[in-house]
Amino acid sequence: MLLAGVMFGVAIEGAQLVLSLLIRAGYRTVDVNDVLLNFIGVLLGYGCYHLFAAIVRRISSGKKRGLVSLLDAAV
Repeated sequence: MLLAGVMFGVAIEGAQLVLSLLIRAGYRTVDVNDVLLNFIGVLLGYGCYHLFAAIVRRISSGKKRGLVSLLDAAV
């Protein structure tokens, strides 16, 4: 999952490079910082997903299941 996130960031930067070479736009640059920041974003999103999934699992472990228990807990 994390590897897919890194590869997606690299693919975006690669597409930007190819596009800038094709249209001869000298103002576009490829920066490794963009890839690193994309990876940090992937890590944060992955962590938030696991945190939210754990909260939903904990709420759903009661009598009610699924979205109903989540909505009841929010009210």
